[in-house]
Amino acid sequence: MAALTPMRQQMSRTRGAAIAAGTAWAAALVGAAEYLVTGDGSGARDLAEMAGWSLPFAAVIYLTGYLTSERLRRVPALWTYIGAMLLGPALGLACFAIAAVVLDGWVVSFPVYIAWAFGGALGLVAAELVAHPRSWPLGLVVSAVALALVVWANARTHAVQAHAEGRATVAQSAPRWPGSHDR
Repeated sequence: MAALTPMRQQMSRTRGAAIAAGTAWAAALVGAAEYLVTGDGSGARDLAEMAGWSLPFAAVIYLTGYLTSERLRRVPALWTYIGAMLLGPALGLACFAIAAVVLDGWVVSFPVYIAWAFGGALGLVAAELVAHPRSWPLGLVVSAVALALVVWANARTHAVQAHAEGRATVAQSAPRWPGSHDR
């Protein structure tokens, strides 16, 4: 691989970070929308507010993508995907904790921490794809795993809420994967 000129190197860092931030923001909204669609839709009015509060979160992902872009190119793709799946959700949870403090405990009426953890993971996976474009099959698998985890986490949150509100027993509130049956 030919060495990048300093100007092209800077453009590559900026582009990768911007793609990471945009992906993180959009994925966070997808995670929140998935929660709303699979539930009763309560909290849908908060989606626009969540989109606004996700902008500082996307800025954190941008900064992380920008600062790590050179290191990503020097590390094998598998390790950077593993790092993305650990660091992204950690950044999402940290941003959630900060937002909860700033907003005095209230963020929105659905689990933003799940959406931001999902957005952080996919945002940093997108940064990895910019750094290692030929690793897209692995990126696709990692993204599918992240999506499965957000669907499971949202289902678990719905189950816990139903149990807490007295709408379901513990046995009824256990999340089930499609196709699973009680025997």
